[in-house]
Amino acid sequence: MRLWPRSLPGRVALVLSGALVTIVALDFAVHARDARAQPSPAIGEPAPSPPVSLPVVDGLVQFALRPASVPEDAVPVVQIFRGGGHALRRPLPLPDGPAAVRSVSPVVLLPAVRGGLERAGGATLAAVVGALVPVGPVPVGRFFTLDFPLEVAELERLLAWVR
Repeated sequence: MRLWPRSLPGRVALVLSGALVTIVALDFAVHARDARAQPSPAIGEPAPSPPVSLPVVDGLVQFALRPASVPEDAVPVVQIFRGGGHALRRPLPLPDGPAAVRSVSPVVLLPAVRGGLERAGGATLAAVVGALVPVGPVPVGRFFTLDFPLEVAELERLLAWVR
């Protein structure tokens, strides 16, 4: 048995298969090196809060867990995700004229109450509540829940992200 074939097509096939094996091995090596080179997030750094543009509210702010429990007349409705993102589920309608004043009853949809927010989610909650109620410290009496019971101590812990 010979390792090097005598015919030209056999030699070309052997060289091409060797090149293919080399290319695949190099591809795996480059992907493995790139995966190791990814920077890991620093544990002690606070997550930047995303920009939130909401109206200042004089009245109450409502918290809910399920979108089905949000009243139909509630605007704006902001959903906060566990990992820190947010989505404006129901924006304010456009005003009818320059003097049109609209009363708002905002709802903040939370992912969960106990252990439901990561550090970035807490930063987003702080940005949303800080945009709605810009006075500090945030008064606990300005908030109530729609579809879940919440004790005052838990509400204070939840609002501690804002202070």
